[in-house]
Amino acid sequence: MDYATHAFHGAVVRAGILDLRQHDLRHGFAIRRLRGGANLVAVSALLRHASTRMTERYLHVTRAELRAAGEAGHTRADASRTIDHVDAFLQRIDANRD
Repeated sequence: MDYATHAFHGAVVRAGILDLRQHDLRHGFAIRRLRGGANLVAVSALLRHASTRMTERYLHVTRAELRAAGEAGHTRADASRTIDHVDAFLQRIDANRD
């Protein structure tokens, strides 16, 4: 275990956090930067990924974001139909994960 990893682990233990890893911090950093509008290539370089393909794994889409995209530019009736379709799609995805 290198010094940085050892120091991080010690800090996590002293803080009483049971399930935090260094990778979680990288993941959180990448998601926050990308959702904040940062360029994918820039975030990839900051994470020192060999290609942007690796960084693309951090491009998660939340249900709220899907709803907002579905509602954008539509009437209320159109938005309701879109939300129903999105919900049905997400339920199929959830069912396939099990």
